[in-house]
Amino acid sequence: MQELALTHRIHMHKSPYFLLIPIVAIAIRILFFMYYAPVHGNDTSGYMEVSDMISSGDFSHYSGWRTPGYPFVIYLCSNNYVCLTLLQSVLGIIGVLFASYILHKSTQSFLCTLAYGLFLSMAINIVVIDSNILTESLATFFVSSIVLLTFMVHSTALMPPVPHVLALGLLLGILTLVRPQYIVMIPVLALYMYFRNDSKRINRFSNLACLLTASCIPVIALLSFNYFHLGKPMLSATIGFNITNHTLPFIESGKSADTLDIIPEMVKLRDEHWDYAQSLDDNRAFIPRPKIPGTAVERSTYYLQLSKEAIKKEPLKYLSSVATAWSRFWRVSLFYDVDNARHHALDKFVRLVWPFQKMLWLFLNLVFLISAALVARNIFLRKSIGWYECTIVLVLAVSVLQALVEFGDNSRYAIPLQPTIGLIALYSLSKVDTNRVTIASVLSKWNIQPFSHSSSTSNF
Repeated sequence: MQELALTHRIHMHKSPYFLLIPIVAIAIRILFFMYYAPVHGNDTSGYMEVSDMISSGDFSHYSGWRTPGYPFVIYLCSNNYVCLTLLQSVLGIIGVLFASYILHKSTQSFLCTLAYGLFLSMAINIVVIDSNILTESLATFFVSSIVLLTFMVHSTALMPPVPHVLALGLLLGILTLVRPQYIVMIPVLALYMYFRNDSKRINRFSNLACLLTASCIPVIALLSFNYFHLGKPMLSATIGFNITNHTLPFIESGKSADTLDIIPEMVKLRDEHWDYAQSLDDNRAFIPRPKIPGTAVERSTYYLQLSKEAIKKEPLKYLSSVATAWSRFWRVSLFYDVDNARHHALDKFVRLVWPFQKMLWLFLNLVFLISAALVARNIFLRKSIGWYECTIVLVLAVSVLQALVEFGDNSRYAIPLQPTIGLIALYSLSKVDTNRVTIASVLSKWNIQPFSHSSSTSNF
């Protein structure tokens, strides 16, 4: 009892220092809000168009190119960019607090939590994305919320409360409306709900039913909406265009499916603009595609048809391209444009801080991948699946699906997952658990404990 009381007093003594996390997060976002936000990206106009459609109720020009999740948030902000970036900044601060809370509850490490909370509060790549009219900021908040609910569900020894599971499912569905590739999270969490340690089979089916029902409602609504307006139940009309980013180098292999005879023009455009795409870090989305008749859905379907045939003929080239895209996912991206900085001091601050932050992010990415390799043993040999293992699989699943369908600025698409990747990396480095394989657990066998906290249970 005396030991518990002492531990409680220590935590009470240290608690005020945690206030530094929201203070720093608020301060740096005020700085960017004053001298940087709001910033338009290449995709912003597409979201604004859909937001205008929602405002007017006229979807006659709806093409399915942009999913309506983010445009609906823009509509709720009355198409006001300042209001939107303010909302994104607030959600960004909340996301920082979510990650800090999980790390503290799971590791009980004051220093680790404080250090990561402060780092995440001022992480330039996360702060900058809150200032952009792009989906990444909203997706970052939803991913952090999903990881928090997954952690809370796992922390419940018995059957998790139905509202928790329903909220988790609803967030998964809404996130899919914002960025469709996150739909892969739904089956991953469904499997987790079924296989989580629960003594009663009926509880597993109940959890699974609640999760799938809540997550599928927004997805089915989008599929139905697109079927009504586009004639095809699809999440987005971009998939055909996106996958040509993989197949452009060998698109000639798909000529047998080219009934419109556009491949010669595709090859010509590719060769003319290839050097330009390389100057943009091999971003092939900036290589023009031939103008073909039909709607966006019909064009996407045709490009997908060509790519399928090319992949069928050259599977190894496609897999090589996917592997390259997946590796690019783990590079750390800064979506910062100096032309939007309205004060030279801000630009100087970014240039000074970012190189150090990038090196730390790259280190955390590497630690995450090592932890993912270690956790495979835990899943297949120990048959143990907790929030930690589930979160790792969630991140890997999104990274693989992203690589399968897109070859572009993949590290930008990783930004919503970056706070979670850092969280998992620090948990693995600091948590020694006899029932879970982490980096700290492995190092402890050689009596190496750089900043680890020991535990003999796997409650977290």
